[in-house]
Amino acid sequence: MRKNTLLSIAQVIIKFTRIMIVISFALLLISAIGTLINPEWSNSLGVDNITLKFSGDGNSSLGSLLQASSFAFFYNVLNVLMQLTLVFLLLSQLLKVINSISSLKTFIGQNVSSFKRIGYMLVILFFLRMFGFNVTDSGVSTVNFSFDLAPLVGALIAFILMEIFKEGNKLREDSQLTI
Repeated sequence: MRKNTLLSIAQVIIKFTRIMIVISFALLLISAIGTLINPEWSNSLGVDNITLKFSGDGNSSLGSLLQASSFAFFYNVLNVLMQLTLVFLLLSQLLKVINSISSLKTFIGQNVSSFKRIGYMLVILFFLRMFGFNVTDSGVSTVNFSFDLAPLVGALIAFILMEIFKEGNKLREDSQLTI
């Protein structure tokens, strides 16, 4: 059996991306906690020029975001943390599928479940990305509504793949019974 280069590359990319997500999660959490404790904390570290883009075109530093609205700050930080968590979990499910395919166990029940989970996670990601707060440098907070269809299209593809893998699993089980 020859090792599939494309699957190996995909595994490396997914593992690297998961590491970057964990680092991003930790840095955002540390920045948020530090800014909550002391709004000037980010400025004292010399990172006052770093901006966070939560959604839309509203760029603002953590300090000005906190001053504008505590709710906007908590909502945006929590929203981004939940999105990062969902993408991490989604990539973990995708890695399970790739690992099973590379070990020639393609049409198994675990892959059907993984595609189902991926689909549901993408639907949740669609709703998480729908609302956000834009905070300008002057401190004005506005609600941002966006309708990004990419997660829904991804969910549709995941559910279609789930059905394909489900049929493949049934055929595999039927062929094992006839032998």
